[in-house]
Amino acid sequence: PPPPPPPTPTPPPLHHSTMRILSQATCVQALLVSLTATSVYAAYDGSLFAWHPILMTLAFPLLSFTAANVMRNSPGGFNLKFGVRHKAHMWLQLGAVTCGVGGLVVMYTVKESKGRPHWWTGAASWHARLGATAALAYVAFALGSLAKFPLASWGGGGGGGGG
Repeated sequence: PPPPPPPTPTPPPLHHSTMRILSQATCVQALLVSLTATSVYAAYDGSLFAWHPILMTLAFPLLSFTAANVMRNSPGGFNLKFGVRHKAHMWLQLGAVTCGVGGLVVMYTVKESKGRPHWWTGAASWHARLGATAALAYVAFALGSLAKFPLASWGGGGGGGGG
């Protein structure tokens, strides 16, 4: 008879502090989902303006953090192969960018319809200036990552070291 196959090597156990950090990240993720659901419920009043906080909350605290968290190989969270995590990360970031740009478009439309100053004028609020700057920087980083990992890698078969 053929010899038995060699035993599968077991990965080294995670250090206690690593487990604590991973479980904290999972708790933060659950908290962000709860806060996002609450803010979406509280913000929606049927107006066009209501979509600004909804889209921004979906984009940055929820989708962006989830995209970062999915790249971790945590036992209590997203224990997936690297290629699957990489693709999920990219799609979540695309969702975050789409929601963020949507939130900016909503604010632009609302300000245009009411004749209010935009973020690039001297009369704009700090909230408008910092928010637009942060959102545009986020989009710039996303475009930079597209240069490193082209769209061809988003579907199947690799790209960015995954697969």
